[in-house]
Amino acid sequence: NQGVLKGTPGGKVFPNEPITGAEVQAMLLRALGYDKNNEYTGPDWTKYVLAGATQTGISKNVPEDPAKVSSRGAVAQLTFNAATLTDRVEPALYPSIGYYSLGKKLMEIGATAKDYDEWGAPSTIYSVTFTWPDTPLVKNPSDPDAALLDSWEPVTQAAAYAAAKLTGPTATIDVYTNGKATNNVASTTLTATDTTNTIGGQGRHTRVYADRIVIVDTFLSKVNSVTSEVKVNGQTAISAKWNATTYFNNETPTGSPLAPTAKDLTRDVTGTTSYVKDDMIASNGAADYGAFSSITSLTLKNTVKAATATVTVAAIVYNADHTKITGFVGTNGTTYLYNYTYGYNGESSTAQLTETDINSTFVLYLDAKGNVLGVDPVKDAGSTGKGVVVDFDAGKIKAGQYYGELTVLTEKNTQVKVKFIDAVASGISLSADQQPFNSEDDAAGAAEDLVGNLVSWEPDKDSADADTLYSGYSLVTAANNGTPVTDGDNKIEAGDADAIDKSNLVNDKTVFFVANYQMQNSKGGYVFTGYSVLTGFQSIQDYNCTGTVVVNPNGEASSNTLQVEYITGDDGWADYVLIINAVNKSTNTVEPVDNYAYLVDADAFVKVYDEYYQYTAVINGNANQPLRVNYDGVDGINATGLYAYSDLTNGSWKEVCLSDNTYAGNDYGYVDGVLYQGSTASSASNFYAVVKDASIYLVDPNTGSSTAVNVDLGTVQKAYGNAVNKIWFQLNQYGWINLIYVEIPDVGKESPASSGLTSVAITQTGTAAVGAYVKDVKFTASGTGSSFTGNVEVTATWLKLDSAGNYVPYTGAAFVAGNYRVQFTLTVKNASGQNFAVGDNTTITCTGGVTLTGAKGASVTSDLVTVS
Repeated sequence: NQGVLKGTPGGKVFPNEPITGAEVQAMLLRALGYDKNNEYTGPDWTKYVLAGATQTGISKNVPEDPAKVSSRGAVAQLTFNAATLTDRVEPALYPSIGYYSLGKKLMEIGATAKDYDEWGAPSTIYSVTFTWPDTPLVKNPSDPDAALLDSWEPVTQAAAYAAAKLTGPTATIDVYTNGKATNNVASTTLTATDTTNTIGGQGRHTRVYADRIVIVDTFLSKVNSVTSEVKVNGQTAISAKWNATTYFNNETPTGSPLAPTAKDLTRDVTGTTSYVKDDMIASNGAADYGAFSSITSLTLKNTVKAATATVTVAAIVYNADHTKITGFVGTNGTTYLYNYTYGYNGESSTAQLTETDINSTFVLYLDAKGNVLGVDPVKDAGSTGKGVVVDFDAGKIKAGQYYGELTVLTEKNTQVKVKFIDAVASGISLSADQQPFNSEDDAAGAAEDLVGNLVSWEPDKDSADADTLYSGYSLVTAANNGTPVTDGDNKIEAGDADAIDKSNLVNDKTVFFVANYQMQNSKGGYVFTGYSVLTGFQSIQDYNCTGTVVVNPNGEASSNTLQVEYITGDDGWADYVLIINAVNKSTNTVEPVDNYAYLVDADAFVKVYDEYYQYTAVINGNANQPLRVNYDGVDGINATGLYAYSDLTNGSWKEVCLSDNTYAGNDYGYVDGVLYQGSTASSASNFYAVVKDASIYLVDPNTGSSTAVNVDLGTVQKAYGNAVNKIWFQLNQYGWINLIYVEIPDVGKESPASSGLTSVAITQTGTAAVGAYVKDVKFTASGTGSSFTGNVEVTATWLKLDSAGNYVPYTGAAFVAGNYRVQFTLTVKNASGQNFAVGDNTTITCTGGVTLTGAKGASVTSDLVTVS
């Protein structure tokens, strides 16, 4: 009757049909007094409704498509906005109410207090005095306040001054930077007429309010590893985590960023967050901004995978006085400006791209507004890379200037052409450093000397001449300066991580170039037949050398000693290896053992007279299995651990004999498919290849339960650390590890405790009073112990004195007059690798109203609480 709902032009309202967001907004606007001229009727009614809803704020915080069926939550938000944000207008319905918001006048909803989020930005808290029958109000609604000025670019002092509606020629205002921590809050003085000096910065989300300025930065991180969550006996044995190395300006946090510095930060992943190794992520960091130089923990918020763009640099962008580089222009015509926190440069050698990077291509990592957080150079296979030289040539630059040209086999088993005028290798004499060759013969001779060598190459930009005249040529470096390394055993074995030497280990990421040889009697020995390109030391065969003559790629006779060249990465492991002359593959003859038993307790067995001993064991991953061992075999069982055995038939039962093919270890390391026994790889005594599909089981030494996990050994090791777990492993017939048992520590359990908490502090919020809700009195706890990083949870049970003089649980919704006590029960949630408990000697205190006198232990009762 009031015209709020008009239905279709035919007067029908279809009460059983779903409703769209546009239809809801139309009714709300009419209730507010809009639609005076029936503009919400006719073919364009939706357009006018949406415009009105945007103008009045009704559609604030509702991201749904208004043309589609609206969810209950969207309708609630639309209605709440209409009730609290928008005043009624003429000719509104119910004209006697006056010009108030519907909520304030009819429902007594109004803004009564302020709240502040983790960044320090304000929100309005609404107090609601009207509640529905039988439904007590639990939470007052809040709504983030709109900023008076919202910018992702530098803001002049005058603009911030005007937006905040300050008075006087100058005024002071608080600035919150990356959170509300003490060091993050500072006052700044704004000048009303200052249009030169700025606050905030490029890519800094800067919001101006009447009483404060809030600045939030975006940081760039790289995911180094991801761990899946694994549970054993219902307890989390391995927590889901990702490990990010965050790059930011830790030198001058109040000025422009300098060279990047990396920090390793471990993060728990919850909810739908999902990343994989090497993902680059952009996130806002709530951190102590005043302590960036020593920060080891940065709480990453609103984390998303960083947007990327591949761009070739066309020009460098400077500030107005040409004293600072602020970004660059791509050949696509887009200008890219550096984010204030710009610092990650991948493998680039400079903190900022400069004029020398023009015409180079980079992968850009961008923030939400397209500002550059970091860059990675795009590698051109012809201008940078590593491989083995298989052919040579030479070419002319101009009269009297020549270049050498190499044909290089790359790790992708493809061939590329590399032009050079400069090389670092023994036996190569150049006319002048970084200068063209004087003759074609000189260029070809230098190139020929590199055939059969493992080389790396990169653009030669070490001199001004090379930059301007010869920038299309590469600097070529031969592995080990061109000198082959001789393997003393004349053999490289598959799965042998220290095949080269202890300081240059190989692993699953190592690329092998294998120069293959074949016996051809007509040529008097082994003849080169081409290269194989293999990745991972488990993929190579067992190589050695034999015979009297080995013909190298140049057709010359050479020693039959097995030789290798290698290129070692920054981590000390060999990234590329050239096996110069490989013949005669061999195989390991270790017999396979198919059955494995993990014994929880070596002393727990049943002795069957004159027949066998029976243990309870984890067999081939299955828990609580009977293991029958004959008398001879028992002598070899002396500790908890993993044993291998073979089945033998003896009457109606299986006789078990122990195998010596058993290894145990607790001081170990793991890197990309290599397990070594020792504190460091360089000092390790044994190295083992771990097959990619190795079976890994977590076993609980208390219960004997076994859980298969789908993560690698490195992930397990990171979850526990070397010192708090033991591993047992078995080798297959090739001498590689294919089965690993990991004994888990007591993670997430309280008993038995390796150490106790010295004290627990309980904090009370809310006051016990007549009529107050019992549930509004809350208790939180925190524990103190040597290196304790877990948390303590407290359960509080209110007890009331009854007429019989007993304290019994009180279940009322609100307090009534009487005498009460609180029963506290404390439990510990341990961090990974910890095992703390609240013990009889743990001191318990409580602040905030409820008191404890001389309380110790995990279950304590408070002093008397009188409610009058």
